Amino acid sequence: MARRIVGNPYFDLGVLILILVSIGLLVVEIALPNSSHYFDFVVYSGDVITCFFVIELLIRFIASRKKRRFFSEYFIDILAVLPLFRAFRFLRFLRLLRMLRIFRAVSVVARNTRVLQWLFKQRLTEYLLTVVLLLFATLFGTLGLSHFRRPFQSGWEVLAQSFWETTFSLVAGEYVNNFPDTLGGKIVILLVQFCGLTFFALLTGTISAVMIEKLKEGTVLNRLMLEDLENHILICGYNAGVETIISEFQNHPQFREREIVIISERPEIPPFDIPFPTRVRTVKDDFTRVDVMKKCSIDTCAVAVIVSDISGGRTRQDADARTVLAALTIEKMNPAVHTCAELSNAHSESHLRMGGVNEVIVTRSISGHLLAQAALYSSNVHLLQELLKPTQGHTFIPVPDQPEYVGKKFSEILALHHQKSGHIPIAVEKPTRELMINPKDYVMAEGDRLICVAPHEG
Repeated sequence: MARRIVGNPYFDLGVLILILVSIGLLVVEIALPNSSHYFDFVVYSGDVITCFFVIELLIRFIASRKKRRFFSEYFIDILAVLPLFRAFRFLRFLRLLRMLRIFRAVSVVARNTRVLQWLFKQRLTEYLLTVVLLLFATLFGTLGLSHFRRPFQSGWEVLAQSFWETTFSLVAGEYVNNFPDTLGGKIVILLVQFCGLTFFALLTGTISAVMIEKLKEGTVLNRLMLEDLENHILICGYNAGVETIISEFQNHPQFREREIVIISERPEIPPFDIPFPTRVRTVKDDFTRVDVMKKCSIDTCAVAVIVSDISGGRTRQDADARTVLAALTIEKMNPAVHTCAELSNAHSESHLRMGGVNEVIVTRSISGHLLAQAALYSSNVHLLQELLKPTQGHTFIPVPDQPEYVGKKFSEILALHHQKSGHIPIAVEKPTRELMINPKDYVMAEGDRLICVAPHEG
C-alpha cells in the first residue's frame, strides 16, 4: 500500500506544492517582525506543513525495502522537520534546511514533465543544475542573513538588503559588506561563498561532472529505486510493438497502476503517449545478463515480456536466441513470474515451452495466417482485430470456475451463460491448459473454465 502511494504521480504533485508553500511561508516568517499579528499564524502554518512532511517521510520509510538507503537519501529532510518537536525548538535555525527541498522540487518536476525529461536527455543537465544551485544559494543567503539579524532587525527592507548582499557576494566571490556580528551569519556567508565557488566550478565542468554522474545513476531523479519495485512489469528489448504493449497495460484496470521497466540497449527510446509516462522507466543494458535482471528486481516481478529485438544489426535468428536465453534465465530466477516471449520463427518454440515459459507468440506465423485470412475472408481479419484489443470494444475473457456448470454439456451451458451474463462462450480451457473450441458435446469437469466473448468493461 505504501509503495503504491509513493509511486502515484499525484503524491509527487502534492509534495511539490507543499515544498513551494513551505518555502514561501519561510520567506514571510523571516520578513515579518515578531510583533506582527500574522507572525504566529505563519509559524503555525509552517508547522502544519512540516507535519505533512513528517507523514510523507513515514510513508517513504515504510515503502523503502532498504532502511539504510532511506536514511542516506532523506537525512536532510529529517533534519528539516526536527524543529517541529519541542526538544529541538532551540534549533529553529534548522528551518533554513527547508530550502534544500528546492532540489527535490526540481527532481519531482523533472520526473513528471516531458520538457525537463527532454533537457536531461539532451545532456543539458549541467546547465539546469547550475541554475538550481544559483537559485538555492541566493535564497539561502537572503533568508539566512535575515534570520540571524532578528530580533533586532526585521521587515521586508532587511530581506531586500540581505538579497543584494548575497547576490553581489556570489558575483564578487567575497562578502561586499562588513561581516555579520553573529556566528550564524558568518556561517551563512561562508556557505554562500562556497556555493559561489561551486557555481563557477560547475561552469568549468569540474564539479558538474560529479553531479551529472550522480544524476545519471538515478540518485536524484528516480522516484523509487529499481530494487524497491514489486509486482511490476518487465519488458526485455524494444521494437515497434512495445508502445502498443504499454498502452494496453496502462489501460487495463488490473495493470494500469503498475510500474513498467524496459531493458534495452538502444541509445534512444521515444516518449510514450500514455496517461502516466512516469510509470515507465528504461534501463540501458543487456537484458540477457543475470546482474541486470537482479538490478530490475526480477525476483519480485509479476509479468515479464520479451520482444524480438533486432536493433544493433542483429539478425532475427540472433534475436530469437537472445529471447530464449533471457526467457530461460527469468524462469530460473523467478519461476512464479508470468513470462510471455516473442519469436520471429517457430524453431525455438519447443525450447521455451520446455523451459516453463507461459506464452510464446510466433509473429511470422501469426502474420501469415492473418494475411491469408485477409485474402480469403476479409471479415475474419476485422473480427480478430476487434477481439485482440483487450481494452476496447469486445474481447476474449476467461470465466472463473462455475460449480453449477460441472456435469453439464457445453451446448447447454452456451445458452445458460449467455442468458446469465450476456457473454458468449466459445471454448473450454482444461486444467492442463488444453483448449477446446466449441466442444458441443463436452461435459464440463471440475477445474475447467470457459473462454467467452464479452464487451470490455474498463
